[in-house]
Amino acid sequence: MLDMPRSCKSIIHSVMNYGLIFWGGSSYSANIFKIQKNITRIITQCRIRDSCKDLFKNLKILPLQSQNIYIYIYIYIYTYFICG
Repeated sequence: MLDMPRSCKSIIHSVMNYGLIFWGGSSYSANIFKIQKNITRIITQCRIRDSCKDLFKNLKILPLQSQNIYIYIYIYIYTYFICG
């Protein structure tokens, strides 16, 4: 039971990061964020109306918007300072 949240988190995180560059700023990102919240609730066995803010902190998961910001900052730093 203890490995299920870790394995689910790693699978979901990798899929979201893979597509984040392409659809991070699109209108579908709101739907993806809802899916992320629902999956987080399922992993932690919480109710559908529970807030996910604390769940993200406890599981050490970045919400979709924060992942989007992180990816774009990483791309900016890599592009202008490392490849520059």
